[in-house]
Amino acid sequence: MKPLLTDLVSTVNSIPQNFIRPESDRPNLDEVTFDHSIPLVDLQHLDDGPNRSTVVKAIGDACRNYGFFQVKNHGVSKEVIGKMLHVSKQFFHLPESERLKNYSDDPMKTTRLSTSFNVRTENVSSWRDYLRLHCYPLEDYVHEWPTNPPSFREDTSEYCKNTRRLAVRLLEAISESLDLERDYINSALGKHAQHMAINYYPPCPEPGLTYGLPGHADPNAITILLQDEVPGLQVLKDGKWIAVNPIPYTFIVNIGDQIQ
Repeated sequence: MKPLLTDLVSTVNSIPQNFIRPESDRPNLDEVTFDHSIPLVDLQHLDDGPNRSTVVKAIGDACRNYGFFQVKNHGVSKEVIGKMLHVSKQFFHLPESERLKNYSDDPMKTTRLSTSFNVRTENVSSWRDYLRLHCYPLEDYVHEWPTNPPSFREDTSEYCKNTRRLAVRLLEAISESLDLERDYINSALGKHAQHMAINYYPPCPEPGLTYGLPGHADPNAITILLQDEVPGLQVLKDGKWIAVNPIPYTFIVNIGDQIQ
């Protein structure tokens, strides 16, 4: 069997057995709310100014009540975001032999292309391929990254630097929303790492039987998620799953287990 889902999809008309979830654990769109969304926070006045406290309060409320929020006017340019989306799609459309240069089923590798969560241990696989990168300090890892597409390292590095700056600003705001010193969480985390997963979800012939990713919590401090134009993200609020439709050039932010 082909190691990557991207290459398997073109050879099957139905889902292979190892992707089929037990009946009790299958997607059920009847249980998903489509007429509600998570808060959208405008970060335009997050930097020092008379309205900073209003933005900090909005972030704090979103963290307490949802654990998720969307951000706009976040300081990452449309150009940087556009290049990241473009080079990601380019990578997953490379020939199989080129992509497989980055493949590994070893979860300890700091740069690896794989599928699902952990193909060595799981009973049911998830319907996704992903390229996982360690991103900080950049100079320690960028030499491991793919060299194809040719602009991959440059475009991804720029995106990583921008999103790290955003993460630091958000952690400062979360600290303040808890009546802590602005640098409290950043200091407590020390030289905190940065990882990125570029997810690819191929078309699925039987989507009612599987998930791109099942319900999960993130173990880290904070996640900054960029969606493309294809919806699919759902978040859990008061026992109900809420569909989060993509808004171009915004990010979804969720607090992970460390801050929770």
